[in-house]
Amino acid sequence: MLDFSDVSKLYDGLRARDQWAIAERLGITIDDSGLSANQQKKTRKSHPLARWLEQLTVLRNTCAHHSRVWNRSFAPVSTAALRTLDDLRSLPEGQSERLYGALTVMGFLLQGISPGTTWTAKVRSLIEVSFIPIPARAVAEMGFPSHWHQERLWSGPSQTP
Repeated sequence: MLDFSDVSKLYDGLRARDQWAIAERLGITIDDSGLSANQQKKTRKSHPLARWLEQLTVLRNTCAHHSRVWNRSFAPVSTAALRTLDDLRSLPEGQSERLYGALTVMGFLLQGISPGTTWTAKVRSLIEVSFIPIPARAVAEMGFPSHWHQERLWSGPSQTP
């Protein structure tokens, strides 16, 4: 039995071609033609999903230990390669270190692994119903772009969690 951290480390330790094969089965088919030569080189050496799994591990541990995540910064992760996918174009340019990027990648992965999942609708509802009404708080503190709710990943019907 492996915990999430172990899975992340195992994935990171795989050969690049095996990382790519797994990522593609998860729906992460990157078009590296729009990346710089340096980004292409890094991406071919180690799939970007490896760094994202590290960030998701930290997020998981933060949640498991009941720590706040709404205005926290995480280790920055490059977004260039994943932004080549239509559903991930709303990731911040350059790198992501805020909650929005992690939630977006999780939502994308969950929709590929479990078609029909309502997770993204539940997260959207939680943000709209429980967070946005808080005085003096803004979704921008979590890295959400102003148009986040219009993105295909988040634009499904809201459901109460």
